[in-house]
Amino acid sequence: EDSLTKTFSFKTRSSAPARSPICFPATFNWIGDGSFSRSRSVLDVLRELDADILALQDVKAEEEKDMKPLSDLARALDMNYVFADSWAPEYGNAILSRWPIKRWKVQKICDDKDFRNVVKATIEVPWSGELSVYCTQLDHLDEEWRMKQVLAIIESNDEPHILAGGLNSLDSSDYSAERWHTLVKVSEIMPLVCVSLQQFIHS
Repeated sequence: EDSLTKTFSFKTRSSAPARSPICFPATFNWIGDGSFSRSRSVLDVLRELDADILALQDVKAEEEKDMKPLSDLARALDMNYVFADSWAPEYGNAILSRWPIKRWKVQKICDDKDFRNVVKATIEVPWSGELSVYCTQLDHLDEEWRMKQVLAIIESNDEPHILAGGLNSLDSSDYSAERWHTLVKVSEIMPLVCVSLQQFIHS
């Protein structure tokens, strides 16, 4: 069967983690109580997932080092990749694909004031044709701005596509009351920190 659902579903094995690896630290290992120990690499986990397409954020890729460590990861997984600097040089978003990447481009999400970007890759899917995949990391402090970012991405494309990445849609139901209270407190001071960081980056 070659429906989009079948084509793009992740092929997981019983030992594979249930959540997306892009949320995890560089090495980890799940324990029965939901905690983890740092004993397995991202490469191990991605090999277990055996996904056809991956969208990664906060990726390090140094041009003077032949785009390592991203290029090493892609080579080990036997995947093609594209990379776009985002909030700082040598860090950004990446799309890896087991299938050929025909075209790709990078665009600001909303306007030049938005230091975040989205990378779009047009992938040639066997027996199905071309598919556009967007990878980004949206704002995590301002819900109104985050929704503007989502709408800007949607409006920029009218063909079949997948939007993946750090969508940063925080909800109190995902956290304990204590943890949510801490996040709210942090969010109250973070905008000032982010403004200072953006001014430093663009200076």
